[in-house]
Amino acid sequence: MIPEFYDKKALAKNIFWLVVLFAACKFSKGAAFAVLIPITLVFIIQARNTALLAILFVASAAMIMNPFFMPHTVPFVASQKVLMLMAAFFLALQVFGRRHSALITPLLSLFPYLIYMVFVSQGGWSPVISNMKLFLFTMIYCALYGCAVRVIDDRCDERKVRTMVLVLGIFYIFGSLVLIPFPGISYMSTEEMINNPVTISLFKGTTNHSQALGPTVAMFSVMLFADLAFSIQRFEPLYMALLAVAPFLLYRTSSRTAMGSFVAGMAFVTFFAMNSKGIVKTRWRRAITNFMLMIAVLGSISISVVPPLRDKATKFLLKSYSGETAVSKELIMASRSSVYERTLENWRRKPIVGNGFQVSDEMEGIRINGIRDMLSAPVEKCTWVYAILEEGGVIGMILFVLFLLISLGLMVKRHAYIGASMLFTFVMVNFGEFGIFSMSADGGLFWCMVFIGVILDHKRQIAAKRRDEEAFARALAFV
Repeated sequence: MIPEFYDKKALAKNIFWLVVLFAACKFSKGAAFAVLIPITLVFIIQARNTALLAILFVASAAMIMNPFFMPHTVPFVASQKVLMLMAAFFLALQVFGRRHSALITPLLSLFPYLIYMVFVSQGGWSPVISNMKLFLFTMIYCALYGCAVRVIDDRCDERKVRTMVLVLGIFYIFGSLVLIPFPGISYMSTEEMINNPVTISLFKGTTNHSQALGPTVAMFSVMLFADLAFSIQRFEPLYMALLAVAPFLLYRTSSRTAMGSFVAGMAFVTFFAMNSKGIVKTRWRRAITNFMLMIAVLGSISISVVPPLRDKATKFLLKSYSGETAVSKELIMASRSSVYERTLENWRRKPIVGNGFQVSDEMEGIRINGIRDMLSAPVEKCTWVYAILEEGGVIGMILFVLFLLISLGLMVKRHAYIGASMLFTFVMVNFGEFGIFSMSADGGLFWCMVFIGVILDHKRQIAAKRRDEEAFARALAFV
């Protein structure tokens, strides 16, 4: 009998309730989202930890959902922030209040960087805004960490966690595919087109922006592939269908960063699957290796031999290409060069300590009339390397790189491959646009996926240990 790796009834049920939430929010102009606040409180009190994680997952994802499904009104945004902060208030103590799995503790290594930024930000461009953003990020990060700790301690199997991933994976991947014939919903508006003149495609699918869809599809695809490679270890039809659609969606978004992150994340998973003897079955390792090699070879040959495909690939890489200019690094980076230069100039002002957490030079001396002004002070920055230097200087860069090395190194060493692949892909995505600390944008969703990846790793290891114990018991009984 072929085992079920996710709960099909629960999958259908959760998709139904997600549709109900969309309908209620659409007709109430976002106000209905507030109903999740008391539900979240009940789940916290009753210790329904898997359901609580599902609520936080949906709440994090809602911030980048297409406004057609989730209107981004003031009532919705306020309800989402209240829900996350309420969860943070009750769950933050979990960071210090109980024993943690060795798989999740590496993620605590981010705190030295955050503590350092508290002190640096007091002399930065806008200490008030930096302090508020530090508080919001830290609280939500602790909420996700605390919820993950509780779910890890639960005896629920990985099927429940996997089902909630599939619900949103289906929404973002299959949902975006279905919306292609409906440009009024799936494409950005005329005003957005004017503000994004260099963008070839404005397809945003089920997200709120074309530059949000690409990274989201990349993250979900790598998570599905990692779960397939390390936990399921067979070609599951639903997973394969989602993974087959992903590259097409990435092409439609014209997001080079998302496509690069997708390729890098898949390669990351493949590499560790190939070298995970004792965790991944030998036949499955060979199957993954042969399958990925076949895809890589066929793709390379197709692009090299077929002129239309080569032209499309070049146009995708350069975003605008006439065929008259040789491809070069300068041409590839041309669309972002001015942003890089400005960021480096800001870094040179304070090269050692930086200019403050999640602020820009336009915020220097800005008047703050209330909390609303602090919450509505978004920043748009380029790659994380430049942004970390600008905000935290050389010291901040050292602390953040140490976090990446410690967390990725320990997670790989402890075989938390799904969580490690999520963090790796998250960092790769941020080579395009810095959103690691943007909990009100895709950063909140992606951090949630990192913690969910660790949960799946822990559940996989517990299940493997249980199978080994049962096999050993049967062997003793036979003797």
